Amino acid sequence: MLAAGAALSPASYVPSPPSHSSAHKHPANLDAAGAFDQQKWEELNYTSYIDAYKAQDVIVPLYINSGDHDTFDIACHGAVL
Repeated sequence: MLAAGAALSPASYVPSPPSHSSAHKHPANLDAAGAFDQQKWEELNYTSYIDAYKAQDVIVPLYINSGDHDTFDIACHGAVL
């Protein structure tokens, strides 16, 4: 259905986001008490699906763009994908 995909400034941290990342405050990553839940992060973050994606017969080209002048080291994490 898609010819390509793009991820601009993705939160592609592996195995977890830095402590000062906003990912630690995003509702999808919080437990019932409002604390960051590492297990939810690992289950929901798209990086956990990359191996299965690459094993498919049809691969949609993916463009990943990130800055390299931040404290999150996103360029390094994006290159791992």
